Formats: sequence, structure tokens, C-alpha cells
Amino acid sequence: MVMMGMKMAAVSSVSLLLLLTSIVTTTDSQDCNYHAAKKQDVTLPLTYVLKDSDQLRWLHGSKVIFDRRAKVMVTGNPDDVSQNGSLRLRNMDQSKAGTYTPTVYDDGQRIGNLEPMVLCVMDPVSQPQVTSECDKTLVTFTCMQSQTSPEVQFEWLEDGKVNPKLKERSFKGVLKDMEQRVYRCRVSNKVSSLTSAPFRQNCTQSDPVSQPQVTSECDKTLVTFTCMQSQTSPEVQFEWSEDGKVNPKLKERSFKGVLKDMEQRVYRCRVYNEVSSLTSAPFRQNCTQSDPVSQPQVTSECAKTLVTFTCMQSQTSPEVQFEWLEDGKVNPKLKERSFKGVLKDVEQRVYRCRVSNKVSSLTSAPFRQNCTQSVLDNGFIFPADIYGINIWIIIGGGGGVVLLLIIIVIICCVTNKRKKRMKIKDEEELRLGWSNSNPQCQHQNHPPDHQKQQPHQHTHRQQKPAGHSTGPRQHRCKQPPGQQRNQLPQVPSHQPEPGTRRAEQGRRQPAGNDSERPPLPQPRRKIQK
Repeated sequence: MVMMGMKMAAVSSVSLLLLLTSIVTTTDSQDCNYHAAKKQDVTLPLTYVLKDSDQLRWLHGSKVIFDRRAKVMVTGNPDDVSQNGSLRLRNMDQSKAGTYTPTVYDDGQRIGNLEPMVLCVMDPVSQPQVTSECDKTLVTFTCMQSQTSPEVQFEWLEDGKVNPKLKERSFKGVLKDMEQRVYRCRVSNKVSSLTSAPFRQNCTQSDPVSQPQVTSECDKTLVTFTCMQSQTSPEVQFEWSEDGKVNPKLKERSFKGVLKDMEQRVYRCRVYNEVSSLTSAPFRQNCTQSDPVSQPQVTSECAKTLVTFTCMQSQTSPEVQFEWLEDGKVNPKLKERSFKGVLKDVEQRVYRCRVSNKVSSLTSAPFRQNCTQSVLDNGFIFPADIYGINIWIIIGGGGGVVLLLIIIVIICCVTNKRKKRMKIKDEEELRLGWSNSNPQCQHQNHPPDHQKQQPHQHTHRQQKPAGHSTGPRQHRCKQPPGQQRNQLPQVPSHQPEPGTRRAEQGRRQPAGNDSERPPLPQPRRKIQK
């Protein structure tokens, strides 16, 4: 019994030692049995075959992150594990690194001996690039990449084949042995692997030059132009062209000049070596670069049968360029601020102008000419709108007003003429009445009886208004001027007031008196309507 107890004590001591060793070793990143790259997903497998009644629990360190009892969720989400119980971890970072332990229970009893898993999280390797450094007859190749972790491993490919002797970040060799060889380096860790582009040493043979680009730097009244390109080999040569012509004085990578002398000049740099030559795009200094263009507006000006369109905007810099759109399509012939056209050809067309410089571009609103060709033969032009009202509406309204005035004038003239005519008739009839009342104006061949009736008839005529006569007018006698002014028609006081004309006409002469003449015609009277 004592021996058995001693053996059990020894076994317990060994188990405790192994457990402590396991704990210590799991804390070292080199003992990680699972690795994951940052921002990637990883799955930790469960080696035990689950039953539907089993309870599954996952621990991260000592924290329970998943607990399911016979398909009933206690902790975590159902999609945190797969159908076989493997743990899914998403979007990895350093906080998710550590020890993960699966545990399975059946009716409260722990089943199986499931080992913990140590998960390490690390960055993926960056893209490597090979460089070379020359030292007389030697050349050193180096694999450049951002990570410096000891877990990063290097591998070199020489003319497409792995060289097992080259395991370091850099290596050195004899230039003449490596002059024509092509090298690539492969960088890897436990979560990723990348290979560089092919590379050949540039100690004896230059690579093709890269595309150059001109930049400028401003310093008050000076400006410095620089030809930017990646090679720094002394074999690379530079050449500058100024407004399309090579300047033999400019042979360096950069040069300086006075700003006002170079403000409008266009420069290009050409970079070349033994194997290639490239030229930059045209460049103009940006020290006095234009402001963004302002919003343009189209206007039109009329001149008989022609119309001139103008693109109005505030900038007057020569860098500002103009472009015209005719019915929505660019007209390549129109490149100026303004252009002239025949009115009948552009009458219905819609124009827009586009203004641009190096920093901005704006297009005007659609515009249609506001000139309308006159139907007159003299070729006068008048605007289609006045204060927003169509010219034909104004012409029609004016014509209507003129017609109305003409009608009113005609009516007034006719009315006035009629009144004047009636007045003349009334005056004539009044004078006729006066002449009938004067004995000197009576005819000499009238019988005495008829003459005796004249005062009565004259009195009757004075009571009747002038206007219409019942017979032909009688001859008027001419009286002396003094007598005409003083003689006025008066009704004799010894005779009664005359009756109506109907009563006067009702009187008839005796039938036996054939020698008497008929009465004189009576003055016309006005009929009241």
C-alpha cells in the first residue's frame, strides 16, 4: 500500500510537471499550433464527434465564449460554431490571440481528452522588392520588405529556380558571374507568402528609364523646374525643351529661373540612357496658376440679317479656352469667345458655351438668339421680346388700340357733322319763318283773304319746331340789314295761341273760293324720338 501510494504520488508529480510545462510552452509564440493573419477568418477544429444531447463549451483562456446544451444556447451565437462543433473566429486581431479549449459534457460528465489550442495572430508579409548595390567587382542583392520579425523567411529564385543556399535577406556575389542572371526573392511567414518582380543587376547595364514628370517650386520671384524619375544612376542624362525647342544650356535634373520670364513658357524634359529614352508631358509653371473659371453666360447682338453670339465670363486670361455646343453637340469650328452667323440659319438653334482652364470647366445655360428678322424689305431688325413680352403681342395690341382710336374719331366726326347740318337746317327754317311773317316778302299775286291768314299761320309756325317741312321751301326775300336785326318774330297779343298743326291742317277753305292760292309751305319741325 505504501509503495502504491508512493507510485501514485510520483505519477501526480509528473502530471503536475507536465501541466506546468504545457502552460509555460503555450505562452511562447513559437509554440503556437494555429496561426491567423490580421483581419482574416480562422476556424479551430473540434476533434470529437458530437451527439445532439451533448453540451459543447469553448473557452478563450478562462472565459466561456460559447456554451450550448442540447441545442439550447446559453452563451454566444449559433453561427459561432460549425455543424461539427468547430469554433469560427472572424476578423482576427491581437485581442483574439491566445489559448482556446473545447469541452464536451454528457449528462454532466466531461467526455474525452480534448487538448487546448494556442492561436497566434500576426501581420501578413508585405510585397518584397529586390535592389542591388555595386562595389567594384562585387554586387550585393537585397530583398526589401517592411517586416523585420524573425518569423519572416526568405527564399531566392535564380533564373526561375530556387537556390537552396540563399536563405538570408541579402547576399553578395561576383559581378561578372551574376551580370546576366535574373533574381527574385520570396518572403513568407506562417500566414502569407509573396514573391518580388524579376530583377537584374544594374551595375553594368542600366534599366530602361522610367517615365519622367516635371514639377515646379515657387520662391517669390523665382521658380525651380525639376525632372522627376525613379533612376538615380549617373548614366541617366537629362535634356530640356522650351516651347518645343531644345535648350542646350539645360542639362541637369533641375534648373532655376525668373518667374516673370518663364510664366507663359511650356517645358518638357527628356530622360535617356543607353537602352531607352522617355519625354515628359508639357508643363507650365503653376506659381501663377489661374483661378477656377466663372459661370459663363451667352448673349446675342443683332445687326440686320446677322447675329453675333458672345460667351460672357469674368476671366480674361489667355489660358481660358472656349468651346461651343450647337443643339447639344460640340462644334469643332467654334473656338473663340464670340462668333457671327446668319440669322435665318441660327434662328432656331440652341447654343451653350463651355469655358475651361487647367483647374476647372463650366458650361453656360442653353440660349437661343433673341433677334427676329423683319418682314419689311428694308431689312430692319427688332427684338423678339421687350421686357419679356413677345414683340408680336405688343404689335397686335398697339394695332388694336390704333384701330379703336380711328373708330372713335370717325364716330365723333360723323356726329359733329350731323349736328352741324341740323343746326344749319334749323337756322334756315327759322329765317323762313321770319320771312313769312314780313308782308314785304309775301307774293303780290296772293288774294287778300290769304294775306289776312298769314299772321295766324306765322304764329302757328313759331310754335312748331323746325326740322321737317310739309312742302317745298318758299323763296325768301332779302331785307335791309337794319331791318333784319330789329325785326323779330312776335305773336300778336290780339290773336289767340295757335293750335296744333293737325288742327291747322283740318281747316279747309270754302269750296266755292277757287281763286285763292294754297298756303305757303310750313317750316319743318323736329320729331322727338
